[in-house]
Amino acid sequence: MVERANKKDFSQLKQMWKTVFCDTDLYIDLFFSELACPENTYVFRKKGEICAMAYALPAPLIFSDGTEIKARYICGIATKTECRNKGMASTLLRKILGDAKAAGVDVCYLIPAEKSLFSYYERFGFTEKSFMCIRTLLPAAGAFKESDKPGISRLAAAYNALNYPFKPKRTKEDFERILKVYEVYCKGNDYAVFEQREDELYILEQTADFSAEMQNIAHLRHLSAVFLLSYAAEEDGNEPFASLCRLNPNVKIPQNGYIQLMLN
Repeated sequence: MVERANKKDFSQLKQMWKTVFCDTDLYIDLFFSELACPENTYVFRKKGEICAMAYALPAPLIFSDGTEIKARYICGIATKTECRNKGMASTLLRKILGDAKAAGVDVCYLIPAEKSLFSYYERFGFTEKSFMCIRTLLPAAGAFKESDKPGISRLAAAYNALNYPFKPKRTKEDFERILKVYEVYCKGNDYAVFEQREDELYILEQTADFSAEMQNIAHLRHLSAVFLLSYAAEEDGNEPFASLCRLNPNVKIPQNGYIQLMLN
């Protein structure tokens, strides 16, 4: 049966998250201490055992004209290996969407873990996609310039100035989490958020072109490549990144909005 989790479940859910998604302990601890709560954590329980989980986080979207809509970010959908192919994740997802619609939520969105899952989520109404362009850069030597000290107000001002059709709303706490988990390179009023994964550097978000700086950092760390992830205005040649489900038919979703959640 589907029910909301309780705090006693969180240690088991954290271990399940670690097993399925292989995120860092820092990321997982922040998620469960600051984002997950019994009200937004759904579990499928059978004979007292948690078999599947999913999370529906309040995550409003802001449009380029300043309009804000009520939205949920659905994440952490996972089923224990021995419980898979029994419809548990589907049952969780239908429950989340039903509750969201009853609460007056306009849109739900998620980021599928792999490309093959986009078609799976379409059957639940996640038919509108956001696209991401991925560019590969090679490490390159250059005159290294030290980063300015990143601050929350600086990040917030640069992020709010991004002129995208729509983007997730971020709070002070969101920027604090980003600074805890990721590396941030700042110059003046702009920034780049990046992380190192084994011998590769990933630029997750930037408000100006810091490609040369990132290539230089990769060179100094003896990494093999730099990957730049950026909002894509056109579908052609770009990979789908996120899927949206419109619950309110009166809300118009601009095509190809920007969704890079990190730790929102």
